[in-house]
Amino acid sequence: MTPEPKRFTLSRAERLGNHQVISNLFEKGTTLSSKGFIIKYLVAQQTELASEFPVRICFVVPKKTFRKAVIRNKIRRLMKEQYRIQKHLLYDSCKNKSITLSLLILYKMKTVISYQEMGEFITEGLTELVKKFEKV
Repeated sequence: MTPEPKRFTLSRAERLGNHQVISNLFEKGTTLSSKGFIIKYLVAQQTELASEFPVRICFVVPKKTFRKAVIRNKIRRLMKEQYRIQKHLLYDSCKNKSITLSLLILYKMKTVISYQEMGEFITEGLTELVKKFEKV
């Protein structure tokens, strides 16, 4: 059998939308600080959360830092795009360990950064997260 081709998509079902899950993630989640981002994650066994996706994600840009919704949405779009391209790193690790991951990426910089810088920071944060799972 040939391996499944990588799909570079980010569907609605892959994103976290339940307020209860997000607040649980803030309360009980583990924090990882990366350049420009704070990553909060909560690990569960695949049987506990019935989801077809091993990673569910939420992107947060603070209103206190960026008052205009246009700018917050732009940053969020850049974050989603870069995550969409790099998510296979995280997916492979989660499938190998048979875990489900709830993930929240919080933008903590004070200025809007370029697409390339966003890509570097997201890749760095995801590889740090994967290294944490490799140790377990």
